Amino acid sequence: MKRIVGLTILLAVLTPVFAQPVEKMPPTHGLTRFQSDASHSFIKEQVNFGPRVPGTASHQACREFLKRELAKHCDRVYEQEFTVLNPVDNVSTRLYNIVGVINPSAEKSTLIGAHYDTQAFAIGDSSEENRKKPVPGANDGASGPALIIEMARSLKSAVPKNGFVFVLFDGTHGPVGRLNGAKRFAENLPTPKPQWGIIVDMVADETLQIFREEHSETFAKELNDRLISKAHEMEYKKYFFDQVQHKVEAEHVPLNQAGIKTIYVADRDYPAWQTLRDAPGAVTARSLQTVGDVLFNILYEER
Repeated sequence: MKRIVGLTILLAVLTPVFAQPVEKMPPTHGLTRFQSDASHSFIKEQVNFGPRVPGTASHQACREFLKRELAKHCDRVYEQEFTVLNPVDNVSTRLYNIVGVINPSAEKSTLIGAHYDTQAFAIGDSSEENRKKPVPGANDGASGPALIIEMARSLKSAVPKNGFVFVLFDGTHGPVGRLNGAKRFAENLPTPKPQWGIIVDMVADETLQIFREEHSETFAKELNDRLISKAHEMEYKKYFFDQVQHKVEAEHVPLNQAGIKTIYVADRDYPAWQTLRDAPGAVTARSLQTVGDVLFNILYEER
């Protein structure tokens, strides 16, 4: 008895020493193959390159990294290379959309996209000095590609018969105008073109809130309905809200105009948006898992 008591006391003393804090993940509902730990690590790897402003070495290095990672899970990966000209200084910048395809010969396909470039200036920062610096882009720039790479792995492992087109758009934040990559892709669609699509952006905020976006509601309400219905079915009501909030000019707009019904899934109430605080410490694997679970379950039905 003394030995048992002694062992109990010893374990009680040692447990706090060896126990490590573990981030509590949301409950798993439905079919889950999405792995948020891997996705979260992709955010950190992108940020480690530095701000991914088009025309910089960090942008180039990250682009090569994303191509390599996407190629591990896709049957085909290619780039759409194009140039934008700044009329003010007459300087041209090369931009590169990265496209990965599972089952490129399939007649039916679904598009999943996100931008991978980051903003050259932290215009939302409270510090005047910081507003002259580029945004790290952990959530706005890295979370979308991180989710897409893990989604490609998850869907490929499901052995789909239909196609999936993963697009990492360049030039969303410039250097001239906005949505350069999405507009270019919409003008040069694959054949056959995807039947519908989902754009993801800023999906790793630790206080995740996803609302119906107004353009998505106008262009593709049935897809918005499906998103909210699936999230609520999976008991994620406290993250996905059945109200329209925010009207965002994002990548889904040119895609819808090109005939691909597309919705925009993003947390637009991110406190660190457009600031130097948009760093790995402001994002969480928990939110990636929540969004990844919902989208994987929807996309799995399209396989």
